[in-house]
Amino acid sequence: HILRGNSKEYKNDLEAALERLDDGTYGFCLRPGCGKVIPFKRLKAIPQAKYCLKHQVEVNRVKDTVRVG
Repeated sequence: HILRGNSKEYKNDLEAALERLDDGTYGFCLRPGCGKVIPFKRLKAIPQAKYCLKHQVEVNRVKDTVRVG
């Protein structure tokens, strides 16, 4: 079921965010070589955000390309 899969992925993402909170990396872009602070507004809207907006757009573009191609 698609919804179940998405909720499991969401739960995994939230758990990973909590781990980043514990290890001090929460709120910083995980893209190698970036490490920029993820703005509070973005984290408030998407607490499990892993990337700054610039790199999230790149990740989404790659995912979209893989789905289409």
